[in-house]
Amino acid sequence: MVRAGDWKLQVSKRPDQAWLFNLASDPAERVNLAAREPQRVAQLRKMIEDQNAQMPKPLWPGLLEGAIRIDVPLNAAWKKDQEYVYWTN
Repeated sequence: MVRAGDWKLQVSKRPDQAWLFNLASDPAERVNLAAREPQRVAQLRKMIEDQNAQMPKPLWPGLLEGAIRIDVPLNAAWKKDQEYVYWTN
């Protein structure tokens, strides 16, 4: 995730997904603008990649990976087409 001014970009590798929000006009992050703003997504994604390039490599791999739904309580039932990311522990 990166924030630049009023813009916030969150990305996931699995599934390959990007969420772009303008926090000034959408502080609750309800409207994903990634499809409408591909140049801004590319610019902010590069900021993430540049930061990651400066980080040391992990000393060991993650052992577990599980699907985590976005903005849904853990005890809520799964629904078709819910957004999720894979989280590594």
